[in-house]
Amino acid sequence: MASDLEPKFEILTDGDFSGTITFTPSAGSVPNLIGATVSVKVEDSVGKVHPLTTSVNGAGLIITYSATAAQTKTWSHGLASMDILATWPGNSPKVRTWRIYFTVYNPIPDA
Repeated sequence: MASDLEPKFEILTDGDFSGTITFTPSAGSVPNLIGATVSVKVEDSVGKVHPLTTSVNGAGLIITYSATAAQTKTWSHGLASMDILATWPGNSPKVRTWRIYFTVYNPIPDA
């Protein structure tokens, strides 16, 4: 199944972690993320969960997320996953989840 998300990651030299995820609706999918509660979290290699600061643009098609260097410093190195959860309110709430895998590492050792 093709994904309707297009993630872009950026890790700045000071350890900040940020990026955007573009939501492109697929046939039969919801048209955008307007009205949904969206959360993004990283689960590091030892299973510790780190919520990210998250927002959705006015058109409901771009999710922006970030974590500070102080936050990313606590992430364990190795395979990690990013979970994106969108929940729309209602009597029968719609829920969409996505999982993206990536590697956490420190290319420059602490002095």
